[in-house]
Amino acid sequence: MNRIINSYDLDLITWPLTLDSLNFHLTKSQLNRLLKFVYHKCKYEEAEWKHDKIKFFSEQHNNNLIDNQSRMLNSVLNQEK
Repeated sequence: MNRIINSYDLDLITWPLTLDSLNFHLTKSQLNRLLKFVYHKCKYEEAEWKHDKIKFFSEQHNNNLIDNQSRMLNSVLNQEK
């Protein structure tokens, strides 16, 4: 967990050595904040990856339209050579 915190320059969290009734709620809220951050970071990275793939295949499609029309038609018709 500290590696995640350090990697993304998050506020440093001091974890208790033992979990007890006095620090349970604070520790739980810190873990929930970290979990939410990781979840949203994952969703962002996934959306960015999808965007990059769509952009790549869109550019490839446009290039095929100009340079290699038979390849583009096969791609549109979902056929293989």
